Amino acid sequence: MKEKHFSFSARRHRRLWRLLGELAEQYWEHAADERTPVLERRGKHRARGLPPRGRSAERVLREAARYLAQNACHLASPRYYGLMNPKPAPAAVLGDALASVLNPQLAVEAHAPGATALEREALGWFLGALGWRRGLGQFTSGGSEANLIALKVALNDRLPGVTRRGVRGLRGWPVFYVSEESHHSLEKFADLLGLGREAVRWIPTDREFALRPEVLAAEVRRDRRAGRLPFCVVATFGTTSSGAIDPLAALARICRRERLWLHVDGAYGGSLVLAPKFRRLWGGLRLADSLTVDPHKWLAMPFPLGAVLVREGRAAARPFQVQAAYVPRGRQPVESYQLGVTWSRRFLGLKLWLALQVYGRRAYERHFAEQMRLAGFFRRALAVRPQFGTVSESPLPITCFTWLERERAERRNLPVESLSKREQRMNLALAEEMVRRGWAWISATKLQGVTVMRMMVINYETREHHLTRLVRDLERLARKPV
Repeated sequence: MKEKHFSFSARRHRRLWRLLGELAEQYWEHAADERTPVLERRGKHRARGLPPRGRSAERVLREAARYLAQNACHLASPRYYGLMNPKPAPAAVLGDALASVLNPQLAVEAHAPGATALEREALGWFLGALGWRRGLGQFTSGGSEANLIALKVALNDRLPGVTRRGVRGLRGWPVFYVSEESHHSLEKFADLLGLGREAVRWIPTDREFALRPEVLAAEVRRDRRAGRLPFCVVATFGTTSSGAIDPLAALARICRRERLWLHVDGAYGGSLVLAPKFRRLWGGLRLADSLTVDPHKWLAMPFPLGAVLVREGRAAARPFQVQAAYVPRGRQPVESYQLGVTWSRRFLGLKLWLALQVYGRRAYERHFAEQMRLAGFFRRALAVRPQFGTVSESPLPITCFTWLERERAERRNLPVESLSKREQRMNLALAEEMVRRGWAWISATKLQGVTVMRMMVINYETREHHLTRLVRDLERLARKPV
């Protein structure tokens, strides 16, 4: 029997929640099944008109779950080694569902005092680890939004005249610096901020695909002599293609000397700050002025969930401080809507807060350590195969590698410039064929203009036998070179 209004009876509501849980478990089992292709397309969706009358919620839910499960890239598969898309942790999924049920409005504390408190607590775990006692943070839709906020904070802090008159009121052209391996969102935001895409200064990378500080310093001097206005350096802690980590200490020294804002895009690797065990890797993040983190990457959160963290809270709030007459005034000196570009905002932080409460910090330390160990296992397994060699071996669990047309004495950390055109074509063909056959999801990427294969350990259910199979499948495909 269909209800006349949006509400369901309590009994039916409980039945639908149970059904949703059953469908979720069925999908996760399907995605993890060794016989299930990583990329699946079964059945073409036929567009239908909007039904004038409602249909059974149970039937529609089952139909949607079945269709979506059978026409998907199965990110939950332990054989997904692609981009930074994890299988979400069940506790985080529960938190996301609870946030939808409660549906608080997080623009101001007065509308959602409890939700505001939990989000500030979760952000405080990151700020506390960094030692940023006067810092502020904001949850975002992801790393791109976080990078945009950080760039705007940097621009207004280093070039204060922008706040009232915009870039037209400046005596020169603002420019900022990124490595050639930086995220593409930074180029878009140069345009969005009114600077123009040529304001992005692309700094070449070294053999480990990290930004070269000496080139950066020379480029800053050149821009100053030309009358331009350098204001920010964007470093990366875990680049998308290779997992490279820029030399943060050296970059921080340059930024202090040149009075530049240092932002670190740690969308992937920045989650490590919750693990004191790995401080040797992330300790340099404390030197930054701001940091992007994406818990929906390495912390196994459902999409979307990013965060921007700023060392000095006053600088974080300055570009976004406006006051609407209809907004109730709370006790907070800075409200959520005064820390970013959004007004209405979902309760994004609950899934992170709940998952970290359920699993605890040490579980995530083990999670990081295990994925790093598995990356090492894959690299060693590949190293004994004469047809393959690694190109990059980041401390993070991302590996770029290549097919070899001739045997080489050394097959670890090969220079990309040594790869032939044929090897590059083969790398692209192998990655595409692996996905086409549904054996695993790996990708091809370019490092310094050279095509290589890329894999990363991202699913917390990936095991050694999955990686052994990946190496064997690569060998099978490589027997028929293109």
